[in-house]
Amino acid sequence: KCRLEDNRLILDNQLNREEFTTILLPGVKVISTSNMQRIYQAWKQGMHVIFTTQKPCLCADLQGSNQTIQRMVDEMLSDSTHPAQYVAEPTPNALYDALQGVERDVEFPQDCALNYIHKIIDGKHVYLFGNIDNEEKETIVTLNGEIGNCQWMDPHTGQTTPAVPCNQVDGQKRQYALHLAPARGMFLISK
Repeated sequence: KCRLEDNRLILDNQLNREEFTTILLPGVKVISTSNMQRIYQAWKQGMHVIFTTQKPCLCADLQGSNQTIQRMVDEMLSDSTHPAQYVAEPTPNALYDALQGVERDVEFPQDCALNYIHKIIDGKHVYLFGNIDNEEKETIVTLNGEIGNCQWMDPHTGQTTPAVPCNQVDGQKRQYALHLAPARGMFLISK
């Protein structure tokens, strides 16, 4: 179960703790009242909400009504100070634009499509970057937050090398050069 705390959605279980500042809702036409209310409350507390492809408009239960769902969605999208966003066609560029100004733990340049996972294990930040394309990727990865010194680890060989930032921005952001062959991955682990 998730809880709302300080404009974040917190998943805190025995194996893993995750914090989310953005809800990215895939095309959903029908939604339960309780799920829509949770999204609405998260938005009211300052979370970013992005609807894609289809906005919720129908109620999936007897606890609410279609009008209740539509009212919440309309209010979120029309708010003048903290509007939710609707991205009709969620292309990589459209989602990149929608996420501007949103706090993120990892940032990539707009023209670079990489997958990543970020976990904190025994107090260490562990990032896994993956290139699922058939082309090599060479880019700059920006890590946000207090990370400390890091090392690269190749999951295919187990070899580790020191990770030297190529730039530091605002004291809380470190940038690293990353090169990935097609269908390859690389860990970045804080010490």
